[in-house]
Amino acid sequence: MGVKASTLEKGSNQEKIGQKRSRSERSTGVIELKDRNIDFINIISIASQYGTRYFIDYLVKTPNVMGKRSLKKTRLIRKKSSPLWGKVVAIDWRGDESLSQSLNFDYSLEDKLLQSNLKDLRGSIWIFPEPKHGYVRIRTAYTLPSPEAFEAINVIAKHTKLW
Repeated sequence: MGVKASTLEKGSNQEKIGQKRSRSERSTGVIELKDRNIDFINIISIASQYGTRYFIDYLVKTPNVMGKRSLKKTRLIRKKSSPLWGKVVAIDWRGDESLSQSLNFDYSLEDKLLQSNLKDLRGSIWIFPEPKHGYVRIRTAYTLPSPEAFEAINVIAKHTKLW
């Protein structure tokens, strides 16, 4: 994908971001990115009685997230042509009003997400503010994103830096 990356050692501070949500949530590795809006990628495993699920957290350093206003999580909603097996024809962002409005009005982002195969993301994209650490987590299901999907996530990271 043309990305300069390196791995971080176990026990780094980036590994702990978002870990207090549940006991079964663990980091399995952190990757540092260069020359992108995304600062780190954290691979997360969540164990349950039904097995272990994996997610990718794209961490974005956001100094504005530590402000006085309370930020809400935001998620991507896919709109299909028919309810069950329809093709994704549009997307909508819901959650924090300012961020979702900014993402909804970015038509090039919508075009990139629709051109990339949204099935590659297996579900949705969630954006979680982490004001304690000064980061925002962009979470997707554990799958290697296509170059188009990775560029779309990089654009989302650019929006969260301005949030």
